[in-house]
Order: sequence, then structure tokens, then C-alpha cells
Amino acid sequence: MNKRVLVLLAGLALCVLTACAEKEKTPVPPPDLTGDWTQSIDEDWYQIATISEDKIEIWWYLASTGHKDLYWSGTFTPPTDSTEPYTWESRNHYTQEELDATYHYHRTSREEVKTFTYQDGKLSYNVTSGHLRLGFVLKRASE
Repeated sequence: MNKRVLVLLAGLALCVLTACAEKEKTPVPPPDLTGDWTQSIDEDWYQIATISEDKIEIWWYLASTGHKDLYWSGTFTPPTDSTEPYTWESRNHYTQEELDATYHYHRTSREEVKTFTYQDGKLSYNVTSGHLRLGFVLKRASE
């Protein structure tokens, strides 16, 4: 057999084997975002969060006293695959009247919808409180 034909057949066999190996890869499950999250800063006030199957709650936390003030309580939609970044829109669980009656105005978000992003093990979102607007990043509390 001609050397060119052998090289061509070997190349084709390699391509077929590589394609088959790609198809046989085990799919990566979506990340489990449920649990406790915390902002990693050395301040007395910072944010902590808890994500359950369908809810995310974020609190302003005063480390020196253990006092918590609600910042956000909204919906959580878990990822269905492992693609990152994973972004979801969370709808606020409270009406303006409920927030005004129960929580401190300056510390609780008045937004109807808040966008969250998960990437590289971190949860990020914008914080709005009064006239303040900052980007926050939280990581798993156990890390």
C-alpha cells in the first residue's frame, strides 16, 4: 500500500477516535448554589446570603453584635447545566408597603428585580441602598 494512503488512513482513524472520545465525556453536573455565602472583607458591616431551592436572602450583618438587617429576599432559579457564567433574575418577595412596615428603609433593596451572576465559585450582584450602588462578591461561607 502506498505510504500516502497509509498516512491518510491513520489521520482519518485519529480524527474518528478523537470525535468518539469527545462524545463519551461525562457531562458535568450544574453547580449546587444552595447554602450560605459571605462577603470576604475585613469590615464590621458586610453581607451574608443563604440560597435555598427557590429563594435567596441577603442580609447586612454586623459582626461585632451578630445583628442582621434584611437587604434582599427574592426568587432563585438553579442552573440546569455547568455553563459559566450563570446569571438569573431574582424577583423581590416583598411589596414596598411590606418593606416599609417591617425593614429599615436605607438597608433594604427596593428593586423589584435583581440580577445575580455565579462564576468561578463566586456570587456577584449590584447593591443598591439609598443612593449607594456598588458591586458585591460573595463566596461560600465554608471556604
